[in-house]
Amino acid sequence: AEGISVVVVQDRGALAAALNGNLAYIPATTNPSRLVLVDTNASRGLRPVIDEQHPFVHPRFSPDGTRLVVWVREIASSELWVYDLGRNTRLRLTVGGGVTRPIWSRDGKTITFQKDLSLYSIPADDSGPPEILLARDSSGPLFPLAWSRDGRTLVYSRPPRETNRDVFVLPTGGPPTPFLVTPRDERSAMLSPDGRWMVYASLEAGREEEVYVQRYPGPGDRILVSTG
Repeated sequence: AEGISVVVVQDRGALAAALNGNLAYIPATTNPSRLVLVDTNASRGLRPVIDEQHPFVHPRFSPDGTRLVVWVREIASSELWVYDLGRNTRLRLTVGGGVTRPIWSRDGKTITFQKDLSLYSIPADDSGPPEILLARDSSGPLFPLAWSRDGRTLVYSRPPRETNRDVFVLPTGGPPTPFLVTPRDERSAMLSPDGRWMVYASLEAGREEEVYVQRYPGPGDRILVSTG
């Protein structure tokens, strides 16, 4: 069977086989969508970035708010596009396809993303090739989450099969360091502007997903800040 959806985190197909030979699976699809800006003044409504429709995923503003990077997720491959909102222009980054989860560096000069389940960065103006920041190992794929405001620490996720998603940090010039390694599923982590706190969402068995903050680099207990 062709066109079977793949669950990226577990690195396996979304399918099941019966003893009688029947195969049930979720088909891989690409749903075209519009990329629009929503003004905080509701009366201004929606403003399309472009009129074209594509399978847009994971749009992220540059630090100065003048550009957007978006992951265009096709069945056969994935690409990263950068939109200049002032000039109404689009730039396709030369990353070779098969990429996910773009985020900006704090100075807006580079974009960090996942490719081949490892972490890479590329100049945001496409002036140079991608450079690897951290290669995956046997524990599973790596997902970039956010850069610290000083640009010296990358927060990323690593989902080993034993403990769900965990949160790690990669200091500039230093080794990867675990921050949250628990049986819970911790995601969407980012550092506070002063770099002293980490905020993240956590999902654990028998409970609703909640948002917590915790001192960085620690020690300190997690503090619940959401309400259900």
